[in-house]
Amino acid sequence: MPQYSSDTEKVNFDAAGKNDVIVSADSGQYSAHRIELVNNTGVKMLVTDVQWLNSNSHFVVRQIVPALVDTLMPGGKMAVIIYFYGDALGTTYHDTLQIIVANGLLPIYVNFTGYSSTHSGVSLDAIHNASQLNIYPNPSDGLVNIELEGTENATYEVMDVLGHVIARHSGYGLWQWDASSSSETSEGTYFIRASSGKIVTTKRLVLRR
Repeated sequence: MPQYSSDTEKVNFDAAGKNDVIVSADSGQYSAHRIELVNNTGVKMLVTDVQWLNSNSHFVVRQIVPALVDTLMPGGKMAVIIYFYGDALGTTYHDTLQIIVANGLLPIYVNFTGYSSTHSGVSLDAIHNASQLNIYPNPSDGLVNIELEGTENATYEVMDVLGHVIARHSGYGLWQWDASSSSETSEGTYFIRASSGKIVTTKRLVLRR
């Protein structure tokens, strides 16, 4: 059954290797969805990686339980917590989650359709409108350089995938943010929002540990 809310959606690993999941989120917000993956192939599976094929910024893998690498015996389960960001009202997005399996087995594919529903919440701004915002290195494991080109004074906010602001800075020129010094950051995806006058832009940042 397609998933229309933040409930658990069960996906069976089978010979076909193709599954479809539908998720939704209010426009301007992220919605969490738990995808439970069940090994019903009858053989032991060694799951080594989980990744999006299209790198669509509207879909984010937030957590994998248990952590990879994971051995799934027949009947065994693992879970992937994903977030879908609902953009403009009525807009639909597509991406495919690829589950990489060792042991000479073919990858498992889960096709996602995400659609934006009612208009509510605080907007995270347009993720794709980020040409003026420089963030490097990205991915980063510590010190991050952040600069909004063409401006003298800017305000920067670091947000997690739920839109919570975990760091903020206002000033001139380049801002060097030490992600490793914050107790609120862990490995995963974050967003940097920069504003100066009428310019407001957002760009994704990936942190590694």
